[in-house]
Amino acid sequence: RGKVYSLLIIEITGQSLTQEWIPPEVVSEMYNAFLGCDPAQVIEEFGESNDSSLEIIELRKFFKVCNDRGLGLINWG
Repeated sequence: RGKVYSLLIIEITGQSLTQEWIPPEVVSEMYNAFLGCDPAQVIEEFGESNDSSLEIIELRKFFKVCNDRGLGLINWG
């Protein structure tokens, strides 16, 4: 489901999920970007839908698990 969230993730983290490999250090930075963002502000600034607030919270949980376990991400491209 990465393609569904691709633009939202770029807006929040500055990182694209289309990279072949995202190392754990970068995943940790992405998690920190999610921690530091205000979902309501992201929605306001980027014109996302109200559903995006819940998506941001859920993505934050996903990146927390990846961060806590020291995981990187592989593009399924």
